[in-house]
Amino acid sequence: MIEEDPEPESPEYKFVNDFFEAIAAGKGLWVANALRSPESLDGHPLEFLADLVDGLPTYRGIFPYRLELKKLGKGRPKKTPDTSNLNCLGLGCASAFFHAIAAGNTPEAAKALRSLKTFHGAQLKLLADLFDTKAELPEGFHWRLKFAAPHAGKTVDSMSSAGTDFGWNMLLKAALAKFPEKKEAAIHHAMKQTGKSRSTVINRMKRLSVSAAAKSK
Repeated sequence: MIEEDPEPESPEYKFVNDFFEAIAAGKGLWVANALRSPESLDGHPLEFLADLVDGLPTYRGIFPYRLELKKLGKGRPKKTPDTSNLNCLGLGCASAFFHAIAAGNTPEAAKALRSLKTFHGAQLKLLADLFDTKAELPEGFHWRLKFAAPHAGKTVDSMSSAGTDFGWNMLLKAALAKFPEKKEAAIHHAMKQTGKSRSTVINRMKRLSVSAAAKSK
């Protein structure tokens, strides 16, 4: 779990932390609650979600739970389910993603997700609802997202810790990519994003072996 830290957490840091911890623990409701806190979803968390939907094994060692689709209702699904009711939900550029999920087509859903730069408003609310088994989905959805159990031997605590490290790793790499030749600027950016002190950010960089490729200026 996260170590105790008296420094205040920024909303951005809390979201990243909660989001990756929830995925590491394989808790759909936790993911839904995390997604309901920010105004938008973009950047590395969105890219990671696309990989998760696509079923890529890239992060399987850190996030052993697989993301799958669970059919709603009984009986065999139609070969071409009717998802036309989704057209009136005001989903904008995210419509292709939700149509693919509603129809149970994860490859197309992942492809559509990778074409997006952000989720916000009704899009983000519906994405959160897809992870929440108690949330009522709009008419036209025949599937929702669920986590499949990992292999034996993993504990929630170890997965949560790994998820937190992964979130920090992505956040720090994003800061260094934003300021590739200015390490101090990257550190201050990470401090602003997380609400953490300079020493905490630097310690995380050292522990996770995250460093700038060029000298700081």
